[in-house]
Amino acid sequence: MAAVAASALITAMRYELKDTASDNYTDAELVGYIDEGQRMFVKTDPKTSPIWLQAAETATATTSITANTCGYALPATFWLPIAVTVTDEQGEVHPYPRLTAYNFHGQQQTGYTLTATQIVLHPIPPAAVTSGLNLYWCAEPTRVSGTAISVVWSDYFMHEIRAWAVMLAKLRQEEDANSFLTRAMVLRGISPQTAEG
Repeated sequence: MAAVAASALITAMRYELKDTASDNYTDAELVGYIDEGQRMFVKTDPKTSPIWLQAAETATATTSITANTCGYALPATFWLPIAVTVTDEQGEVHPYPRLTAYNFHGQQQTGYTLTATQIVLHPIPPAAVTSGLNLYWCAEPTRVSGTAISVVWSDYFMHEIRAWAVMLAKLRQEEDANSFLTRAMVLRGISPQTAEG
């Protein structure tokens, strides 16, 4: 993986957006779309996206399990879970899926939930196990905050982020066009709801 300047990514985006003269987007706007694009890409598939992140942005935390305790502190830089495993008192390792409110349906489920500061195991572990909880996670990706910043991304990751960023820019342009049309219709006394029907 090589360092890529955000300015090079902006140039490629301007070509795709047909904005080589910088008429529609400022550099700051495009930097914002790049930054949001990488965050959206990582969130869409947290199990595979760490492959494309810098090593500093993925980590493993191992914690000892305390008997009859379900909540354990999340690492300070925790952003997204990748995987969770729990080792039981017999030494067997079990993958724990992330549970949502929809998983429960009043039944006992095995897995974990997250609060703002804790990972919560379900069911409550009955026995203490040294180094029993393994949390594989992503830290928040390095923010892209200016055209001079360089990021270390693979070609694949850069392509995916550029695609997300271009999509976000196009959506903004469509929203601006729709907003302009709505304002023009209102100024002419035409109700947007009447025009749709």
